Amino acid sequence: METNEKEKPKTELQEYLDSVPAGDIKHLKERMIEKARTNGIVFRNWRLGLTKVPPLERDIINYISFGYNGKNVFEPVDDGSEQNEP
Repeated sequence: METNEKEKPKTELQEYLDSVPAGDIKHLKERMIEKARTNGIVFRNWRLGLTKVPPLERDIINYISFGYNGKNVFEPVDDGSEQNEP
């Protein structure tokens, strides 16, 4: 039996969590949830792409992920606020 459901593309957060060893996922997710001051339901929505991750929480998740394995989950956003031109 064939289904008509389209497979959703993975979010950046889901791709990152898929790259983490299975034994470390629970600890890493708990730390991200704690530091981002959110709950598991909101985190799951971010992971599944049902809601967008706010910019402040993106920075927190990047900080934790970079400390874990040197990789950022999200690409830094250049909003033009830091200009080094004289």
